[in-house]
Amino acid sequence: MDIVYKMFRVSEEGDLVSLFMEGMALVKYKIGKWSQPRRWLLKKNYGLTAFKSLEELRNYNVLFPRDYVIAECEAEISMPLQKRSYSTPLSLGMIDPIGTDWPDGTVMYKRIKPVRIIWSSSGVRHEYSLWRTNRNYYSRVIVSYSTIT
Repeated sequence: MDIVYKMFRVSEEGDLVSLFMEGMALVKYKIGKWSQPRRWLLKKNYGLTAFKSLEELRNYNVLFPRDYVIAECEAEISMPLQKRSYSTPLSLGMIDPIGTDWPDGTVMYKRIKPVRIIWSSSGVRHEYSLWRTNRNYYSRVIVSYSTIT
């Protein structure tokens, strides 16, 4: 089992969900529970992605359109990193490689289990028993990753 770091958005129901995926590629996660990619993605050897270190996640420079959280996760069954695909075709049930590389430090697994939330872009305390943070954060778009604990 490996420790990885993953970014999620929080659904209206309070679930952690894939940051950019919707529709047929959406995966729901719960603290302390294992999640897997949709069956059609597994059949195409496409797994769940995360970052292998917090440092590599900090170096991921993208402006995110919504509030998100970062969780420390356990991961099992490493998979070869497949070609990156646009999120819209994935959400519609298709893989459409874009020919660009994944961000440095991206890894792919068959199973990921969020263990604890370590940072939230909105500073909102979500109702998870394993929540831990040293400060309140209210930054929405531009984030100083040096503050992640």
